[in-house]
Amino acid sequence: MTNIKDTKPSLKTKRNVRCFAQASANSIKVKTKKLKLAIELREKPVAYVVNNPDLVTLEEAARITGKTTHNIRDYIQRDRIAKLDIEGKPIKRAVNGELRVSLKELRVFLHLVSQRDEKHHHAGLHSELGFYDLAERERTKHVNRLHPYLGKFIPQLVEWFLQRYFKKGDWILDPFMGSGTTLVQANEMGMASIGVDVSEFNCHIAKVKLGRYDIALARKEVLEVESRVQRFSNRLQPKNDTTLELFPEDRLDKLKDGLLAECKSEYLRT
Repeated sequence: MTNIKDTKPSLKTKRNVRCFAQASANSIKVKTKKLKLAIELREKPVAYVVNNPDLVTLEEAARITGKTTHNIRDYIQRDRIAKLDIEGKPIKRAVNGELRVSLKELRVFLHLVSQRDEKHHHAGLHSELGFYDLAERERTKHVNRLHPYLGKFIPQLVEWFLQRYFKKGDWILDPFMGSGTTLVQANEMGMASIGVDVSEFNCHIAKVKLGRYDIALARKEVLEVESRVQRFSNRLQPKNDTTLELFPEDRLDKLKDGLLAECKSEYLRT
């Protein structure tokens, strides 16, 4: 039987508890200091100053940080840095030529990335899954650059898991395939795959990615489409009359018949 006594802690014990609590608090502050700085920068817009050196265009930000404009746009789209106007105010949509980013916020974010301490990198996640060393063009490759799709993930993430848990010749089932990234990566690694999705459009995208194509024929088709579009655009260019109606009702049928008559591709006719 355990004997429990109600005793008061000594002064020394109280002092040790206070020291331990203070040390724990300091440790937490150190770990969260960098993340708080990034959050504060996001919550406090850059104050408007004429010719504010902290507000830079995407081209200037890319040149200063050694990145590309595509990298900077990627940070904005993924909400890693704020999209600002010329006054430093957060915006949803920028007027042409007025998009700015905070150089200070960008540098803080890049520092956090370099330290592998970026806020979405949760504790316990395998260090290799950050993919910080990959440029944006390498993360998207030929899989995700074909179309806009916000729910996509990088093919290297799929490759990481397939290499560790599957082998060539295995069957891969993706019950929520989205735009088909998993299926494409499995195909590249010699694995058979089945994808399921409720969206008919997503299924169409995946089929297009996984299809087998005659490259020479595809090039010919693309060049023909480009040529026809250019000819169509030239027809719409006004010569003398600046009030030209682009699609007059009485000319639409004639225009359509003319384009079909010029088309030599059976595929495009369908």
